[in-house]
Amino acid sequence: MNAERQGVTIVIALDGIDKLSSEQNLRWFPQVIPPRVKLLASSLEGEARNAASARGWTALDVKPLSETERRAFVAGTLERM
Repeated sequence: MNAERQGVTIVIALDGIDKLSSEQNLRWFPQVIPPRVKLLASSLEGEARNAASARGWTALDVKPLSETERRAFVAGTLERM
């Protein structure tokens, strides 16, 4: 891979891996990810998330923002525009 020789890290983001395939066991996903490739994936609770955990993927639970946090986020984003 040319990017690896150049020392570039590639980030792949997959939102909703539980929705990408009817095979939520993740058999469709490669077992080994190259060293300079980072994977960020989201999933609801269930088979896909369990399969990811079984592969040793690190899980991070992200809770919904409160209304106050949402308002602050939107206001901050609009201020930067």
